[in-house]
Order: sequence, then C-alpha cells, then structure tokens
Amino acid sequence: MAVSLCPVFGVFSASLSEVADPRYVGTALTALTAVGFGLTVVGIQLVPLLAELVTWRYAFLLLAPGPLAGALAMLRTRS
Repeated sequence: MAVSLCPVFGVFSASLSEVADPRYVGTALTALTAVGFGLTVVGIQLVPLLAELVTWRYAFLLLAPGPLAGALAMLRTRS
C-alpha cells in the first residue's frame, strides 16, 4: 500500500497546499501526514485479519475506498 501511494502523496500534498488557507498550510500538511500514517497503521493491522476470513484476494478490497475518496476529494477542489 505505501509503495503505491508514495507518488500520489506528493500530488495530493501539492494540491492541498494550493487550496488551503496560506496561514494554515503547514497545519494542513501535518494533519494530512498524520491521518495518512494512522490509516496506514490501521490498514496493516486489518488486512491480515480480513484475509483470514475472505482470502487475500478479497482482503485488499478493504483498501480501495481510500484512494477513491482521495480522488473524489481532489475533484471537488478543482471548482
């Protein structure tokens, strides 16, 4: 997960810095990093547990909503 998200993280950070209030860019980027790290930790813990129930093939579907939500959020900032 982390390997595939690293290139996207830079784009998302740059987009966030463009749309955030200039006074709070540092805070926004810190929050983005903290939330991303927290979600990664949770994902690392949950995917193996889910794999025991539904096999590894389907366990990774747990991770799909994250990038989808990120892409939708970035589309909303374009307006």
